[in-house]
Amino acid sequence: MRLPLATERVSHHGRKGYKRKRLRTHNHNVYSDEDKAHGLVIAALVGSRKAAQLLPIPQQTLQDWRQGRGITNEIRVMAKHFAQELSEKLANVANLIADDMPNKIGAAGLKDQAITLGIVVDKRQLLEGLPTAINEGIVGMSADDRAKRVAELMSRAQRRTEDSEDGS
Repeated sequence: MRLPLATERVSHHGRKGYKRKRLRTHNHNVYSDEDKAHGLVIAALVGSRKAAQLLPIPQQTLQDWRQGRGITNEIRVMAKHFAQELSEKLANVANLIADDMPNKIGAAGLKDQAITLGIVVDKRQLLEGLPTAINEGIVGMSADDRAKRVAELMSRAQRRTEDSEDGS
């Protein structure tokens, strides 16, 4: 069972504002292991706040799950399975987009396809537990080395600015 999107809205006591409809049968919600696994995967992809907007699960509950509260090994395995399924679907989408990109050269849709491809690849990397950015020059540097590197880059940028002002 997939969790529905929380798009149903109801008016808030006749006021102009709207509030997400909450269905409660107890003082607290009870979620199945499958709901928790799906919530973990979606929250890992888009963050707890956005996931709470998409799913009928409060943000704090999603944050608790991401921190391991109320999550069993069985749920973790299920979440990994769901993430793998989604990763495979995203890989298929990425392949379709990449295959179709040469047909879009010269058309208005090339930029949009390139952006979509980047997003799909980024989300797939997240699902696979792989990095979404390369920080090769920063990882492994001490705080002092990073500070020196930043100062060097700032100095270089300042010289370029001064050179371009002198040349104009």
